Amino acid sequence: MSGNIEAFASNFVALQAHEIIKKKWNRNHLLVVETELLINSINELNYLIDLYFSQNKTERQITREDMRTVGENLNSIGGYHLMLLICQCLTTNEDAPSLLNSVWDGIGGWAK
Repeated sequence: MSGNIEAFASNFVALQAHEIIKKKWNRNHLLVVETELLINSINELNYLIDLYFSQNKTERQITREDMRTVGENLNSIGGYHLMLLICQCLTTNEDAPSLLNSVWDGIGGWAK
């Protein structure tokens, strides 16, 4: 896991995410759990978005709920700005931002 954390921390997006979280909580450091949550959130969202577009309508509702949970977790550690950053850095599907805009509507400061 520490190799993943180091690779993630060297990424420009990760540095931006760290700054958002530090600013929100008025700290000069991140907790390891926050860094791991960021990594897991990006990986999980990429997986869920790919899954969503391969599912039928009934299956998609469960996947939307899982994506919403990830959004709520991101909001809890970094608020709207962290959610926006993560949404912008997803690379799995060009429709991801539009999908997340709908799924995350109403979480924290997120609104369609």
